[in-house]
Amino acid sequence: MNTEKSYIVYGPPSCGKTRNAKAIAKVLGLRQVIDGWDGDESSYRFFNTLHITNTLPAWAGENRRVLTFDAAMTLVNTH
Repeated sequence: MNTEKSYIVYGPPSCGKTRNAKAIAKVLGLRQVIDGWDGDESSYRFFNTLHITNTLPAWAGENRRVLTFDAAMTLVNTH
């Protein structure tokens, strides 16, 4: 995966985002994790960061790499 950009992984509460954050970050080649990210664009880190959130902000799809939790886990399980 390309680590020049960060990723957003979103899913409902208690689906396993926090429990699997390190594995997701590893498969995406990311070094940092912001767990419980509040969706505030001003706190978005553009490089090498996995942002974990319950609710995807409307702006998040604009030039951002976005995965559902299920899609992220599919990547984890195939690597």
